[in-house]
Amino acid sequence: MHVRLQKLNVGFSLLEVLIALVVFSIALIGFAGAMSVAIRAGNISTARTQATLAATMLEDRMRANPQGVIDNQYTGTLSSATAAPSNDCSGGCSTSQLATYDMAVVAQFLSRSLPNGTATINCALTPPPVTVGVRPTPRGLCTVVVTWGEVTESNMRGGNTGTRLGRFDWVFNP
Repeated sequence: MHVRLQKLNVGFSLLEVLIALVVFSIALIGFAGAMSVAIRAGNISTARTQATLAATMLEDRMRANPQGVIDNQYTGTLSSATAAPSNDCSGGCSTSQLATYDMAVVAQFLSRSLPNGTATINCALTPPPVTVGVRPTPRGLCTVVVTWGEVTESNMRGGNTGTRLGRFDWVFNP
């Protein structure tokens, strides 16, 4: 009888090891999925932070050149195709040249920091501008819309390279 019990126990520990291996494998697959979601969320968060930075960078540059805003020189679309200005304004320049330089700097930032990044600037100003001290101040609102390409989850799983459009809208008084 003692021999018979021994035969029934043969291979039982191997079955336990195989079940533990299956459970451990499922846990690792779940952990890998959670890491994938966390990395994707981090990438999306980074892109939104870069879009916010681009919009506020443009806002700061527009506030430093109020006459350029009043003359509607900051309206347009910025992308990687925006040409670099011939004058870097280190030796001084007009409000128009400064606006062109500012928009080129922000366009370069967009092309470096966001995939397919573009920004559209529109200002709805109410004439005449208010003069504060000796400085004219534009009245109205400007809108900066920053867009970029985000990789979708279905495209990541399927190995495709398609994207959806990420968007950030920033409305401010210049």
